[in-house]
Amino acid sequence: MGGAYEVILQAAKSEKVKVSLLSNVLDRLEELFKIKIDDIKNSIDIDLNRLEDMTEAIAKENLKVLIVLPEKYLGSLELGVNCKELHLINICSSNFELTGKVSRITVDGGVGEMEFDSNLDMFVDVLSHQGEIALNQIAGTSKIQVPKDYVFQAVKKGLATKISFEENGEACDDFSLQDCENVLELNGFKSELVISKK
Repeated sequence: MGGAYEVILQAAKSEKVKVSLLSNVLDRLEELFKIKIDDIKNSIDIDLNRLEDMTEAIAKENLKVLIVLPEKYLGSLELGVNCKELHLINICSSNFELTGKVSRITVDGGVGEMEFDSNLDMFVDVLSHQGEIALNQIAGTSKIQVPKDYVFQAVKKGLATKISFEENGEACDDFSLQDCENVLELNGFKSELVISKK
């Protein structure tokens, strides 16, 4: 998809894919960007292309992209994006995979497996979610924040990875459970994950 400041990916009870571009700074968005939606057998591909003199740097500072997907057609989703903020709202997918560079991710509802592949340090705010959330990183230091009543299993994979826990900003003992439906996983190489209770 390229670069943007903020991307909102939302599942809704609708029949159509809707993509909206928003900015408080940029004018003539329809002349600066082109949205291309390809409906290929059992797959929908959405591309955002920059036109004229628009640069990735300007888009990453000033562009907000809202993508609404029909929830009944969600199967496996892949999102490649470079943005500061990503909001995933009610994404019920058998497999959601994020690639690119994202600093902050908010997971608000949804069910299924989510995999975030990014070597940037990330902050993931889980408001609610059922299923697995996995971070794959090389030499990253990230944090996942969960509600106090969120029940999950912590899984550490990869080489030289480390998971620690905190509550109210202070280090604490492991508060994860075993054999739980919800899984928070760290995978990769020389990466650290802090799991924090709100």
